[in-house]
Amino acid sequence: DIEKKIPVKEIYNLMGTCYFKLNSYEEAVFCFKKAISLDPNSAIDHANLCLALKALNKKEEAKFHCEKALSLDPTIEFAYKALNELKEI
Repeated sequence: DIEKKIPVKEIYNLMGTCYFKLNSYEEAVFCFKKAISLDPNSAIDHANLCLALKALNKKEEAKFHCEKALSLDPTIEFAYKALNELKEI
């Protein structure tokens, strides 16, 4: 059973990443939000959600998730970059 081999949260993260790379940002947002609902303290999911929201021009929500990601894990470089870009807009 795949759920026993790969945590469901990770499946949503991977799906979100695939959708993001296909420029399907709404679908990516859905997947990253689902992953966060399963693990609210997942820094990488908050950071990925930030990027997807930024791509949809949802600046305030994107900033929130970048800041949340960095509060959980201050080593996520792309979250810093995205947050700085959001502050410049």
